[in-house]
Amino acid sequence: MPEGIELVLSGHIHLWEVLSFADQRPPQFVLGNGGTLLSEPLTIQFTGQQIGGLEVKRGRSYHGWGYTRFAPGDTGGGWTATVYDFTGGLLFSCRVKAADVDCR
Repeated sequence: MPEGIELVLSGHIHLWEVLSFADQRPPQFVLGNGGTLLSEPLTIQFTGQQIGGLEVKRGRSYHGWGYTRFAPGDTGGGWTATVYDFTGGLLFSCRVKAADVDCR
């Protein structure tokens, strides 16, 4: 991974998901819940799963339409991803810092 990349954004899969990895690569957000037919809900435990030979450290998914806003983190750096439902109601936030993500 090139130096300076703090997170990866992708789409196509029709759901919302975030994964962080044990090897300290940047977390990946899949933002595919913006308004088309959603994929089936994920029911697996993310922690410890192997994806392409990489171990998942943490993960979370959300099955519902909505959107995500990213903002720079506080003075400590990183990012905050805030997830909203399609009416603008706050669902949860994820803090991205030092190749880890924590959603609450």
